[in-house]
Amino acid sequence: AQLAPLYNAGKMAALFNVGTLLQPFKSAAEYKTAQFNQLPANLFSHSDQQQQWESGIVTGYSRTGWGGRISDRMSAINSAGPIPMIISASGSSLFMSGENTSPLTIPSEGGFGINGFGDKPGSFYSPQHEARYKALLELMATDQEMALVRGAGNIAKASVDASVAISNTLNNPGTISEGVFNTAATPALESYFARQMLQIAKVIEGNGTLGLKRQIFFVQLGGFDTHNNHLQEQQDLFAQLGPALKAFQDAMEKIGMANKVTTFTQSDFGRTLLPAAGAGSDHAWGNHHLIIGGAVKGGTTYGTFPTLALGPDSPDDVSEEGRWLPTTSSDQYAATLANWFGVSASDMSYVFPNIGNFNSGNLGFML
Repeated sequence: AQLAPLYNAGKMAALFNVGTLLQPFKSAAEYKTAQFNQLPANLFSHSDQQQQWESGIVTGYSRTGWGGRISDRMSAINSAGPIPMIISASGSSLFMSGENTSPLTIPSEGGFGINGFGDKPGSFYSPQHEARYKALLELMATDQEMALVRGAGNIAKASVDASVAISNTLNNPGTISEGVFNTAATPALESYFARQMLQIAKVIEGNGTLGLKRQIFFVQLGGFDTHNNHLQEQQDLFAQLGPALKAFQDAMEKIGMANKVTTFTQSDFGRTLLPAAGAGSDHAWGNHHLIIGGAVKGGTTYGTFPTLALGPDSPDDVSEEGRWLPTTSSDQYAATLANWFGVSASDMSYVFPNIGNFNSGNLGFML
């Protein structure tokens, strides 16, 4: 309900029936005649489908995610920035991993700094703290002729530099974003998901001192594996999701970044239309997603909504239980966002190796 005003104001769109695909299928009947090598690996498996959504690789395991590969190709645009292009407020994820670039993970709440050294270089508690900090830097710079030690030292040094750069941003309680995420007025904003969104809002608000031109963020809300009590569990999760997304968009409006920040959802798969035991639902396939922001061509829907019919004669049900054959691939969805973000046409196949199997890599929901 909290997001309906954004949709009505043209700042949110819905994309129907998206899923992992190796190639397009015209109907459920065509899918049922497909060969093994024409399908995504291990359909209906949580871990596999999460990896495929995050990696953009549907044929098997990948070491990198599509967010990380964007960073590989575009990180030079942030050459003057002290922190990585990709930041997570929900731990590490495959989505963030690149071949040549590394992400930064920040806590879901509170500050981010170097324990025992003061707030930052030049603002130490004592000369002893400053001496300790200098000794740490010297240790990280030793044995640079050894590749493994050099790699470990460089990663540690980058982490220290990033924590120094971003600590003041996260430790600042007087930000506009903090005021928008008013837990006294909206208790739902006390949720773990809302705290993640607040941290990201604060980083974006503080970007004037960080000097980055492009950033990608990752947050996460789990619990949608509703095998039991589906309606109540989904309602409880939406009660966390809606207020947090609305507050985040309000914060972007207030700091003047609404047209430059786009929020989008990903999820491994939808749930069966046919109920399961215990008033639950089972693993399905195609699902629906939200795209929010001032650069979104909102107030409308994209993609093709499935025919809500079960059984062998359904054009969209691949299992007779209400597992919808996706009519839009996760690659097309992600490529549309990547195009808006600035990924060049020549780099698109590196980020999304499978995109050439589909007619369009731009679904038209971004300005």
